[in-house]
Amino acid sequence: MAKSNNKKMRLKPLPVAIMVILAVVIIVAFIVAEIHNSQKEEDSKKANVSLSEKELVAKGEVNVNIQNDAVKTEVEILFEDSAVPVGTSFKIMAIVTPSDTDKAIVWTSSNSDIVEVSSDGVINVKGIGTAAITATVGDVADAIAIEGIASVTSGSGNGYSVYTGSSVNSAGNTASGISSSGESGDSYNGSTSGNQSSGNTGSSGADSASGGGTGSSGADSTSGGGTGNSGAGSSSGGNSSDTSKGLTSSEISGVLTEQGFTPNVSNVYVYNDNGTYCGEIVIQPNVTIIYIKQRSSGFDSKIQSVLKELLPTEYNQVWNNYLSATTDRTFTVENRKVRLVTAGKGGHSQIVIYN
Repeated sequence: MAKSNNKKMRLKPLPVAIMVILAVVIIVAFIVAEIHNSQKEEDSKKANVSLSEKELVAKGEVNVNIQNDAVKTEVEILFEDSAVPVGTSFKIMAIVTPSDTDKAIVWTSSNSDIVEVSSDGVINVKGIGTAAITATVGDVADAIAIEGIASVTSGSGNGYSVYTGSSVNSAGNTASGISSSGESGDSYNGSTSGNQSSGNTGSSGADSASGGGTGSSGADSTSGGGTGNSGAGSSSGGNSSDTSKGLTSSEISGVLTEQGFTPNVSNVYVYNDNGTYCGEIVIQPNVTIIYIKQRSSGFDSKIQSVLKELLPTEYNQVWNNYLSATTDRTFTVENRKVRLVTAGKGGHSQIVIYN
């Protein structure tokens, strides 16, 4: 019999070295992917402020101003949580410290179907509901809540003050001076809109100081800060503790149009000098922000006139502080906080007057 020549078939194994290399590559790829995902989650936590987080902020349970110890940049939105009628457009602003940072503000909305925000902070309320608006600079953020409501009379379901673009009132209540178009009404405390109301002026017939501009009738002040009630003089250091007799942000719009500022959106008033953009004034519920881009003698005079309406006793001191400012500065005059922000990276300098 012929011998059967049976041979066992064997698979040729991969070299051990190749298998080890493949295993190492797979492990490294997995680790890199995990690190990348963790970094994305961390960035998301820093850059996004959800509405639930904003609600916790309102209750004082968490601080929305997320900080990184390695970064000294700070951002503050100059606006409060508000209820706004659907269809209203207005601009919100934020102050970045230091002002010379090269990081831009990135505006985002948690729900663009309810509240839309443009790259320069223009808000458009599109639907009923609440959304968080966030200003992010690098890994630092601040946020506010905007509630879209059907009308001023419907009030806020969250207890927010109702804002119409240039005026604000207590939650759920209507008042003269508020309209859905964002324009202020006809009267404030018995005086014509835009004019200073009774009791908000200095001593009758006092002459205006040089360089102070022209204010409303009877609102003029004397050199060195002027007179307050009963002719009492104020301190020249810019730290007067007397309550201001000037207009608030909700009362200043009429003055701005009289001074040659052109309305833009509903709460922005732009000033051009012979076709050149000089700056603008943005009105918020609790603050008036004067933005200065290009100074001119005409624009300087208009700014001083506006300052005089807001701070009739110490407007000269505020203007002089602005002219001499080399760094950002905050001080108090007429019992109102004033903030000076120097121009950074070719931007606007600012005079911020709180109500």
